[in-house]
Amino acid sequence: MNDQENIRDVNTRNEIASLKAEIASAKAWIEQVSKSEAVHANTVIRLNQEFKEFKSLMEGKIGCLEECEDLRDDQMKVLQTALKKTIAYIERSGYEWKVLDIPEAKK
Repeated sequence: MNDQENIRDVNTRNEIASLKAEIASAKAWIEQVSKSEAVHANTVIRLNQEFKEFKSLMEGKIGCLEECEDLRDDQMKVLQTALKKTIAYIERSGYEWKVLDIPEAKK
């Protein structure tokens, strides 16, 4: 081999070594990105599960509140009916109807 071929051979080996280093660097970068993506995906999955649990809990509480409101509404209807009947009875019986002095509710 002459000097030119030796130089060409050395240059080729240096290029191959440089390309191998770039490939190794790219592989390391891809691995790091893959790990980051995996961590991100796990975080998204965990947060999604926590949201579903929270949503289920809130739906249960909302359902309970709606039931309480329905019960309150039913009780108010019964109270209104009782008051109307009591007022009608008092008026039919000839008693004088007086407005009651009801104190204001305090906070």
